[in-house]
Formats: sequence, structure tokens, C-alpha cells
Amino acid sequence: MLKFYVFHLIFMHFVVYWHIIVVPNLIPTTMTTKLPQKNLLTIIALSLSLTMASQVGIGTITPDAGSLLDIESPDKGLLIPRVSIDNLNNIAPITGGATESLLVYNTNTTTGKGFYYWDGSQWVNMNSMDWKLRGNLGTDEDTDFVGTLDNEALTFRTNDIERFRVANDDQVLAMANGSAARPFYSWNSDQTMGFWKSGNRQMDMVINGSTFFNANANTGGGSDLEWSFNPGGVDMNLRVETDNNANSLFVSGEEDNVGLGTNAPDPSAQLDMASINKGILINRVSLTATNSASPITAPVEGLLVYNTNTASSGSTEVLPGFYYWDGSKWIAMGGTNGRDWSLEGNAGTTTADNFMGTTDATDIVTKTNNAERMRISADGNAAIGAGIYTNAGLRVNKSGEDYGVVGESNSVSGGGIAGFESGSGDGVIGQNTGMGTGVFGYAANNYGVLGLTPYTGGAYLTAGVVAWGSGANNANGLLAVTSNTATTQQSIAFRAISGGTTSYSPTTVLNIGVNSNSPELAFYGQTEGPITTYGNLDAAEFTTNYTGIQTDADARDPRAKFAGRNNNATTPLGTADTYYGAYLYSGGVSSNASYAYAGARHNGVNYKIIGNGVVSTIVEGANANDKKVMFAPEAPEILFEDYGTGQLINGSASINIDPIFAKNILVDQNHPLKVFIQLEGDCNGVYVKNKSATGFIVKELQGGSSNVNFSWHIVANRKDETSGNTGENIAYSTLRFPDAPEVIAPLDKIASNVDKTMGEKTISPLSENTEFER
Repeated sequence: MLKFYVFHLIFMHFVVYWHIIVVPNLIPTTMTTKLPQKNLLTIIALSLSLTMASQVGIGTITPDAGSLLDIESPDKGLLIPRVSIDNLNNIAPITGGATESLLVYNTNTTTGKGFYYWDGSQWVNMNSMDWKLRGNLGTDEDTDFVGTLDNEALTFRTNDIERFRVANDDQVLAMANGSAARPFYSWNSDQTMGFWKSGNRQMDMVINGSTFFNANANTGGGSDLEWSFNPGGVDMNLRVETDNNANSLFVSGEEDNVGLGTNAPDPSAQLDMASINKGILINRVSLTATNSASPITAPVEGLLVYNTNTASSGSTEVLPGFYYWDGSKWIAMGGTNGRDWSLEGNAGTTTADNFMGTTDATDIVTKTNNAERMRISADGNAAIGAGIYTNAGLRVNKSGEDYGVVGESNSVSGGGIAGFESGSGDGVIGQNTGMGTGVFGYAANNYGVLGLTPYTGGAYLTAGVVAWGSGANNANGLLAVTSNTATTQQSIAFRAISGGTTSYSPTTVLNIGVNSNSPELAFYGQTEGPITTYGNLDAAEFTTNYTGIQTDADARDPRAKFAGRNNNATTPLGTADTYYGAYLYSGGVSSNASYAYAGARHNGVNYKIIGNGVVSTIVEGANANDKKVMFAPEAPEILFEDYGTGQLINGSASINIDPIFAKNILVDQNHPLKVFIQLEGDCNGVYVKNKSATGFIVKELQGGSSNVNFSWHIVANRKDETSGNTGENIAYSTLRFPDAPEVIAPLDKIASNVDKTMGEKTISPLSENTEFER
């Protein structure tokens, strides 16, 4: 301690000596000032005080024992060094060192006037810009704030526990979850009311321990996000008020039901709608069929909709109206495809489930004007207008009327009346004991009478209809008549169809009959295939027997076959895969007859006419009424030719081929254009170059420059064709001496007789309540 005092005494003496002797001599004479006596005394006193203790006092000789320096003055302050700091992150203008805690007063207005201390890396302002425990005055909301200037969050604590955090990514974070009893966000006046985190990704709003709603995203997003009212399941009502209704939606916590327009829904109803001037509008959808759930995905049984669409037909038809889903199909709540029989009719019924009638052994009666008109007995027999026959399925009796039964149908393939018999009886019996007709058939647009049999027969011919005239004079086995002339659709007295039941009708030829009175056609026939399955088929064939022997298949018989196909693969050529509109065979004395196919297709090539004769025409002869034959030239290939004229101009001429002609020919290396020139004047001769499908050039030999006229003749192969429907290629260009179809051999004939006995049928009159007998 003694050494310390001695050191301080020497130091203070040095300070006094420095201020009194050295400093005045260092200051220029122009700046020399006189050291005030008071300062000198202060320095002396300071030096004396340091000799006694380790504290320094200025303005006092008794510095406080707890301080190193104690300055006292009733009217003076302490003046810290004043500097101008341009950059708060730089020690400048201080030189000689950057000691931490160095204190200065900054005079620079840009960086901010005030006391600053160096914290080791920057100047820190000591001015009074801190937030006071009891608040601040003169703050500016645009510049003053509580927060940080760097990328660090701002935290708030109590009891040194973090309660709030203002993060650097625009979030204010609560650092605790809270509870239903003490929600984290609350009000001082009611601390039981507020928000708290009730679980992972969940938030609740509570009042006095009751949870009013829960927002739950705990599932990680998607369709399972949930907003729950009253998740605790307590007796709590939910009410939604609108501009004109205080109870637009009310959920009763006591009755567990919902009211629309009322806050007291009836306890017996799950939903009570109280409006007296509004209804309930069920979802309007566009159904496509009763057996299709669309547009609903996986409808639950009992789902109700209102259909706005008319779609499908029959058992799956839907019409506008209410429908519900029964688990497999849509059920209409009235009318078509509903459960009840509608006054407007029903559709979508099934015989197994839907019926009109009784479920006990009681007759069903139909009445009009309260009088019985029809009865169906418990055992299934029925009667209209009279009593039921015990052995007749249906009895119709209407005395005084023209017809007992009139059967009418407008279907494509049905009938007005159908009779079926599975035993040895008759399908339909018609009997007239007076002067009328036993069976009369009339059809305005189709069959008057239709007969059909699937029996294949044996020694006797079978037929769908057998017409037998047993009279001695003027008897007709079959009389076919068309009595009026057709105007828009064909009338056919006799139509023959083989191989099927569908017939196509001509549209340009209207009147077709067997009788010579028909001025247009005598016969219309059709055969149904498929033609590719059966091989050889014709719609009609006409044959004139050469010898008069019916069973003789003679090569001399003239024949005509129409609308047919022959697939006879006779080696080597045959008539395989040959289609034709007509096949004509001349027959005659010799077996070397003429034959021709018209409108034919053979081996994938189309032919207008193909046969073993020559192509010819008839022209007028030199004499009156004299007729002569001219023949057409023929070639081993399919060629097109054209003719024209041209003129050399200075020894050259360019000829353009007609574009229609050019479109239908093939010109290439294997199929060159053939050009023939006939000069019509004197020149050196010509040659042809640059031949193509669109034209060619005629040049004079030896570079001549003549201007003579000429005629030209061109020949080219026909271009292949591609079918627009099937894309099949018809190869015309490669044909040269193709194989030809041969003559079609005549068919063998088999003799059959019509010799079945036609017995007469007798029907006895009936009395009511008796059996139906023949």
C-alpha cells in the first residue's frame, strides 16, 4: 500500500509540473493562456488528495469512497471530447487505438448528435431514445418503434420466460398453448374467454371453459380439414342471423335438430322449415337413364334429386320430375318408372315385380260408367262384353257391332292379331258359314296375309303360305294383284325373298306385278346372306328349259341371274370371288354359248361388262332399215386415250393434258406416256420430250423453227383407285391379260310335289258359360 501511495504522489506531482511548466511552453505564444489560480489550486488539491487515498475529487476534498473520481460543482458540468463521427461502424476520427467503452460526444447531424461509446465494433448512441418504463413523450409513429434493426426476432418475457416472439418472417408467435380454462389470447376483463392451441394444428375458441368452435388441420390438409362448432358436445345452440330473419339457421343444442326460419324447431323433426312463402328446392340434375347413377358419383340409397332431362327410353327412360336412388337404379316418385300406376302411364316396369291386379284368388274387374266391361278370373281366363269361357283364354262378345275383335299394330315386325298352336290344331281359324270370307287380310302398306313355316319338308313341298284353288273353273291357286298405280313408293304384286326376312325395295321402279297389266316390272326378288358365308347366292334366277324336261340341268338352257356372287374355285381359273349385278347366258343349240357379266367385280377389279363375246354396237346401214355392227378396239391393259391439236411456234410446242384426264392416269418409269404426232405441214420432223401426266413438249428436229400445225394422240394406263369406304385398292395399272371369270354352271333340279290333303275346318257356334269347341 505504501508503494501505491508513493507512486500516486509522484504521478500527481508530475501532473502539476506538466500543467504549470511544460504545457505553457508547448503552446504557441499566440495561444498561451494563463492557468487560472483556481485550476492550479484544484490540481494541487488533487495531488494532495491522491497522497492520502485512491479516490480523486474535483470540487471536493472528500471524494466518495466508492468512486475513483468524484466531481462536484453547483453550476458547472463535465465536457466530454467532441468529435464528428461520419460512420458509426468506423472508429474514425479517433486515432491511436479503438478501446472498448471509449466515450465521446458526436457533433455530426447525419449520424446523430449525442453521446456515443465504442463497443468494440461500432459507436453506440447513449441518447435518451430508449422506451421508458413509464412511457415516452414526443415519439413519431413513423420513425420510433420497439424492435430490432438486424435479422433477429423480438421477444417478450415475464419472469424471464419467453411469452411472445415477433419473428423476422412477418409472424407474431405465442410461446405457450394456453388451455380451455386459461386461453392464451384473452381479455383482462374476462380471462376465461379467448383462443388457445388445443392440439397439433388445432385452435379452439372458449368462453368460461366451453369450446364454441375448433379449427382442425391435424390431418395435414386436403378434404379432411374441419371447422367444428361446439366440439365438446354440450347443450349449445347455433344461430345464423340474416338481414330479414333473426333465425335463418338455428341448431338446437337441446333437441339436436335444425330450424330454418325458427329458433324452436319441433322436437319431432330433424329439420323444421318455418317459412310460409318459400319452399324447399331439391338439387336439380340431368339424369341419363334409370340404370345409370350419372351425374351423381356413388349415390347412397334414398338420395333424392329433381331430374331436368328427358333421356333414354323404355325401362330406363327418365323424364323431368323427382327421383330417388334405391341402391341400383333411379325410381320416379310419380309417372314413368315410378312405384304406382300413373294416370299418365308408366315405363320401366318388369313383369316379375310390377303388375295390375290382385295378390289373392279374386277376379279383377274393369268398369266404365260403373258397369262391368271386362273381367279376368282368378284362374287367368278373361272375357270382354260377356261371361268367361272355361276353356278359352279370352272371349270377346259385342253384339250388334261389325267386329268382335280388331287387332291393330303399327310395329315394324309385329301383327294386328297373332294365333299360336303348339299341337296339331291351327294357329288361327277363320270361318264364315254365310257368304263372307273365312279369313280376310288387309294391309295398307304391308302384308295382307303372312304365312310362315320352319318345317323343312320331305317328299312334299312346304311353304309359309299354300294357295290352293280346288274349284273347277276360274280357280286360282294364288292371285296377286296391285290395283292402283304407285306414285312415291313401289307396289309389288308378287315379291319373292330367299335366305332371310329383310327385303330392300326399289325406289325408281314403282309398280311390280306378275300380271302383264303391270307396265314396269314383273318380278322383284331378294336373297339374304351373308353372301360371303354361303358363297353362291342370287337375288333372282330365270331359266328357260331347252329340252322341256324340268329336272334336266342343260348347258343349252338360257339363263339370267341377278344381284349375285359366285365363288366356284374351279381350277385353274373358275369364277371364284366374282360379284355381279347381272349374269346373262345365251344357251342355244351348241354348248359354246355366249355369256357376260354386267356390273361385275372379279379378283378385286371392277368391270362394267365382261364376257366371252365381242364389244360392239349397232349403227345405221347404207340402205333404209339396214342395221350394221361396229366393233370396239380392245387391249391387254386398261388404257385411256385422248386426242388434240397443236402448232409449232419457232420449232417448239408445249401441250397441256386435260386435268381431268391427267387425274385418272398413271405416268411413271414403268408406265410411260405414249404420244403419237401427225404433222400437218412441211418441217424437219419432230420428236417428243418431257412427257408427264400433265403434258409434253414437241420439238422440231435439227433445231428447226417451223410454225406448222399437228395432231396428237396420247395413250396412258389407268390409275389405281382406292375405295372411299374400305380403303381397298383397285389395281388397274398392273393388269395385263388378267384371268377371266368362266361360265357359271347350271344347277341341278329336284322334283317335289304339292300333294298334301287340305282338310276343312268346322267351328261350332258358342253359348255363354260353355266350352269353346270346333
